[in-house]
Order: sequence, then C-alpha cells, then structure tokens
Amino acid sequence: MYFELAIIVAIIVILILFKKREGANYFEEIFDGKSIEIDNINFDDLSFTPYRDVSAYPVYLNKQCSTKFPKLCASLQKMTDVTFAMLIKIPADTVMDKYRESADISNNYIRNAKLLTNNTPDSCHIWVSGETAHLNGWVSFDHSKKHTYMNKDEKECVILVVDIVRPDRIPPGKSQEPNIKMNLI
Repeated sequence: MYFELAIIVAIIVILILFKKREGANYFEEIFDGKSIEIDNINFDDLSFTPYRDVSAYPVYLNKQCSTKFPKLCASLQKMTDVTFAMLIKIPADTVMDKYRESADISNNYIRNAKLLTNNTPDSCHIWVSGETAHLNGWVSFDHSKKHTYMNKDEKECVILVVDIVRPDRIPPGKSQEPNIKMNLI
C-alpha cells in the first residue's frame, strides 16, 4: 500500500513540476556562454544610441565588430545558434519600463543576458512576468513575456544581450506585439 501511495505522490509531483516548467521564464543556463571571450572594452568610447528608455550598442557580427571587439565577435561567430547581440547601458538607479519584444524578435528566440561592468553584487536584475533574477552570470529568459532590466547601483551598468534560436524543448513565445524597427544603426 505504501508503494502505491509513493508512486501516486511521485506522479503528482512530476505533473506539478512539468506544469510549472511549462509557464516558467527559463531563468537557467540555456545558453552556454562560457566560451565567449570578452574584450577589455572601454564603454565610454562607444556611441550608444537610444533604445527604449535606455541606450544600446549593437554588436553586429561583421567586419566592424571584429575590429572593435575581436575576442567577443570571434567567439560569437563560432556559435551557430546566435542570431543577435547588443550591449545595453542602464544608468544608475534606473528601472526600465516593462515591455515585451515584438513577435518577430522574441517568439522564436531566447534572450541571454550577462552583466559586463563591475557593479555592486546583486544590484543589477532582470524581471520577467513576476520573477526576478540577478545578473551575476548568464541568465536566459523568454523575452516574448513582459520584462525589464533594473540597475539599483550608484553607477551605470552595461549588459551583454545575446539572442539564440529557441531550443526545440521550449515552446514558441506568445508575443503579439507588432514588429518594431529598432533604431540601433
């Protein structure tokens, strides 16, 4: 009798975990960013452009990129699932407005973010649909859901954002936001 009860409890736990996983924001290491080499970048030398309510610097995987960020570009170019990368600069003590990426950008991709600047530990976060994760290492999340970046530090932070093709095990995103033209050039 105890054996049957244990099996029933195990099945219920598995079903609950599966259901929870289905709606999760995927704060895990989907993206193997360990092989990415980061150059010693002087962020003051980069011309960031307005992006939403912060500023961004696109990291296009082209000849210009390999000149400015040779290590970063070389390592990103070796990864077949990388579709886009950019740097986001968030001013001190700033919470970006919550937003959802457009369907063409987010439904078939997973966003990965990593803090590049030496900010106070746990001061920079990502919030996705009610869940928060510290940007202390690579954080993967579903950017088809409403999300925002937060910088609670006294100095600005710079985050590397890398989009990858959404793995088969993760259902497509459900963003219905219209396509936007990002003014990053």
